[in-house]
Parts: sequence; C-alpha cells; structure tokens
Amino acid sequence: MIQFTGQCPATGTTPPSRLSVCHLAQGRIDLNQSCCSSVRNLFARLHIQPYRLPLKAPWPAAVGGCRQEVEGWLLRLTDDDFTGHGDCCPLPEAGTENRQAAADALADLPATLASRTDLIALLDTLETTPAVRCALETAWLDLESRKRRLPLRKLLHADASDTVAVNHLGGRACKARNLRLPNRSVVKFKLGSRDWQEECRCLEKWVAIHPGIRLRLDVNGVWEERQARAAFEILEALPVDLIEEPLRRPTLDGLARLQAATTIPLALDESLHVLGTDVVLAHKPVSALVIKPAAVGGLLRSWDLARRALTAGLRVIITSMGESAVGVAATAQLAAAVEALAPGEHHGLATSTWLARDLAAPPPIQNGRMMLDHRIGTGVTP
Repeated sequence: MIQFTGQCPATGTTPPSRLSVCHLAQGRIDLNQSCCSSVRNLFARLHIQPYRLPLKAPWPAAVGGCRQEVEGWLLRLTDDDFTGHGDCCPLPEAGTENRQAAADALADLPATLASRTDLIALLDTLETTPAVRCALETAWLDLESRKRRLPLRKLLHADASDTVAVNHLGGRACKARNLRLPNRSVVKFKLGSRDWQEECRCLEKWVAIHPGIRLRLDVNGVWEERQARAAFEILEALPVDLIEEPLRRPTLDGLARLQAATTIPLALDESLHVLGTDVVLAHKPVSALVIKPAAVGGLLRSWDLARRALTAGLRVIITSMGESAVGVAATAQLAAAVEALAPGEHHGLATSTWLARDLAAPPPIQNGRMMLDHRIGTGVTP
C-alpha cells in the first residue's frame, strides 16, 4: 500500500455519475482498444506526496468562512522514462469527498499497476471518492499523452485550442478588489455573505468604476426564490454574464421558474450532482453548467458531460477548485478541448493567482486568456 501522511475531519461525500473511463470522443484515442495493444506492458509505479500551499489572502468559502491554505496530494504515475501527474485536492462543498475519505482511498491504492486493465478496474472502485479518481485518471492521461508526444488536450479533441478565455476572481461582492482588466473581461464575485440588497448595491458601485466588465455571480445557494426574483430586478440592469447556484433548495421546477423569470442565464454547479446530471440534461431547467473535474470524477467524464450539455444547447464552464498548478493545468487542457466545440466561453481557471506558493508554474494568463504551449501532457511538471 502507498504510505503517506495528512488527515482531516470527515464531512459528507457526493458520488459522481458513472461513465466508462475508456470512453473518449472524436475517435482520437480508444483506450479500450489500447488495452489490447502495447498498454498491456504497462508497469506503472505510483507515488503519493502530500502538500500544503499558503494563500495570499483568505479564499471565500461557499457560505461564510474562508480557506486559509490549500491541502492535497500529488500523485506520480511512472512507467519507463515517463511520469504523469495528478492532483487530489478534495473540497466537499464543491461536491467532492472530504479529506478523510480521500486519505483513506489513497492509502488503499497499490504501489504498482501491472496493466492498464488493472488501472481501469482500480478507477471503477473509486466511485465515492471523485477527487481521488480524478487525480489518478489525470496522472494516467498525463502519462499516456507524454508517451504519445502530445498535449493532453489533443487526446480529447484534435482541434483543441492553445488558448482559453478565463474569468478573473473578484472575491466577495462587498469586499471586491479593484482590478485593472482589459475591456470585455469577466469577473466572478461570491455572494451570500451579506444581505442580498447590500450586495447588489456593492455590485452597482463596482460596475460604475469598472465599465466594460461583465459579472459572473456565485450565490452559493443562499437565496430563497422570492429573494432571487427581487435581486434579478436590480441585477438585470447590470452587465451580468450569468448567476451560479441561485437557490437554497434547488428543484427542477423551481429553477425552471426562476430561469423563465429572468433574462440572466442561470447555472448549476454543486447542485448538478444532487439533482443528477442525466435529469438536468433532460429537463434543462437552467442555461449553463459549471463542470469541475474533481467533483465529476475525472477529465474523461467531464469531457463527456460537457459534450452532452453542449449538444443539449447549454453553456459549459470548466472550472478549477483552487488546486495546485498540476490540477489547474489539467483542467485547462479540458477547457481547451471544450473551446474547440464552443469557442469564446470564459472558464474558471484563474485560481492560481490566490496561491502564495505553488508546486509548479501554472499556465500564464495574458490579456484575459490562459496560454497553453505545445509541451506534452498537461504541460506542467512539478
């Protein structure tokens, strides 16, 4: 068994929806067929290293409180002369398992994997620990793409972009930072820590001194429907790109009523996994989905969910969760593949700016776009 240290008190867990890990679209790579070819010779060694990274400033939590640091585990999967990396950084309020569950699952992982078939079987045992599953699968995909001398995003889509537009992070609405941003930028604010009327007034003031900037608002599920409707009357006069998680008790009917009552696109994030992805895609109560690979259970499942959502006519925003540069870079590779299908979306990838120290240099952001070079794998090596 893998030996490591680092545990935290347990909270709840949200299992992801199932999707075969061997599924990849576009016919770019068929992992099922690969299991019958050279991958049988896979003999990978797994190493797990805990990490703790300080933040420049407290990170606003879902409802009240703040994160003071980022804690997780770096996974290294080595085969021959190649090494793939994955980041396990659970965040229960975002839909992952808690740290104790992640620690237990990581402790049970074998130190070596004799074949890709064994790896696929192992991933199937991690249904209730999506952050662990995502990290292990990411390390595998990073390893595979490095062997094939390709950026990981090219495994997902041959025409994956080399740049991705990102939204900037403004913090809490009434403690918003003054930002110097290019025109037409998108800035995300957290709501729900103060009275909704006060937060709307704070946003009005911020918009007045930042013309040409669009707002992305995360309500964190604290509004009742009547509060949301009242807030929309004010917010519809502002340049709001979308509003995430507007309802305290989200239901399909309640969300559909709310979306019909406003011109502002509404989005699901954490409640997507509570309501069920298949149900949400069938009923489409909102206009957009926020997809976090660590909550969904991996890059491949997230890619499949993104394609299904786009086919259903929904917007898709790929978002990181404040992980290290290893996790952000992997999530950016997914966003670059989505960009090939739905160009122009602003994805939530600018989280590295909050870290005072990181495991590696994250992909740079220039003029509101994350730049992905042609390095193989995720492009990041810690």
